Amino acid sequence: MSASREIEHRVGMLVGKLPPMPDTLERLMDGRLRLSADELPGLVHQDPGLCIELLRLANSCGATDGKAETVEDALRWVGTEGFAQYAAVSFVNTVIQKEFAALRHLPQYFAHSQEISVACRALAEVAGLPVHALDMYSVAGLIHDIGRLVMLIATDDLGARLVGTSADRMLAVVKDEEGMAGLNHCDIGLQICSQWNFSPTLKEGVLRHHTPKLKDDLSPPGAFIFLAHFVGFSDFTGEILARMIPKEVFLCLGITPAAMDEARRLCQKRPGSAAGGGILYKAGV
Repeated sequence: MSASREIEHRVGMLVGKLPPMPDTLERLMDGRLRLSADELPGLVHQDPGLCIELLRLANSCGATDGKAETVEDALRWVGTEGFAQYAAVSFVNTVIQKEFAALRHLPQYFAHSQEISVACRALAEVAGLPVHALDMYSVAGLIHDIGRLVMLIATDDLGARLVGTSADRMLAVVKDEEGMAGLNHCDIGLQICSQWNFSPTLKEGVLRHHTPKLKDDLSPPGAFIFLAHFVGFSDFTGEILARMIPKEVFLCLGITPAAMDEARRLCQKRPGSAAGGGILYKAGV
């Protein structure tokens, strides 16, 4: 078996061993089910872990002053969609901490993911997207590099530093990985998102965050995460970035150079926080 085939086999084994998302959480995240306000509390009550997470989230934000005592009260304050996204991130982060503990620089992964999450939300905000999209792109930023963890385990590169790809390497890194292993971390991330039944938008964002423009095909979810990698670069103004990055990437999102600068200002006001990243600014998390 060739080296690339061996790595691909290891990747498949590692992805297959990841725990499935709990049924209650999967139903909570599946917008197609259109759970009614009466059905939702019953679903949360079925899962003690979800119930605890919800009450902890509601009471940790300050506005409830520790008075959220029931699932119904907590859901009214936190919001259904916000809690669904938060619960999914909590699940993913717990899995990562357990399954990838052998990676020596795992804290760097979380730090980078939180930075991209905050930047994704800022970009979505300046683009004028609705609250659901802000929450969703926050999650996309948090999970975008999960395939990297599997890649490092599969290649026995446990000591690699888990930092973000530099600006000048964004478009080249996936080709380098394919040359070494036959697949890239974006492909692996898609496999993981599929296993956990994440939404098509999240899957596309993870798959295309290094390649938002492929010939004439543009991916808005991939473009949001791609541009988020540049928001934190203080050396690059929006005008400079507009000359560096294909203009189609900006146009497909309705993002202008001035909007990039505004997103940078928003990020400076909103540093990445603990698990949950930048998901619930409205709740003060």
